[in-house]
Amino acid sequence: MATLEVGRHWRDPLLNIFQLTGPGNAAVSRELWWAARRWLHLHDLALIDPPMIKRGEAPFDLATWRALWRPYWVAKRRIPDWLPLAPSRDAFGAL
Repeated sequence: MATLEVGRHWRDPLLNIFQLTGPGNAAVSRELWWAARRWLHLHDLALIDPPMIKRGEAPFDLATWRALWRPYWVAKRRIPDWLPLAPSRDAFGAL
C-alpha cells in the first residue's frame, strides 16, 4: 500500500500531490510518482474546487470510513483491534 495526499498549495487553485509514500513512510519509485500524477491529471482539475480546511479540522464521515475499510475487513474476515469501526483523529494518527 501507499499513502497519497492530494491538496492545494496556499495560492494554487489546482490540486497537487503533497505526499506519496510507501509502507513505513518509505520512498516510492519514480514510476509510482508518474502513475500517481497521471491518475491525478485524468481528472478535470479546473472543475474540482475543494474548500480550504485547516489541517486537523476536516470532518469525518462514518459511511465513507466504513465503505473504505469494509473490503479489508471482509478479506481478513475480522476487524482488527487497531482499526476502529468509526473514524477519529487518534485512528488516523495510528495509521
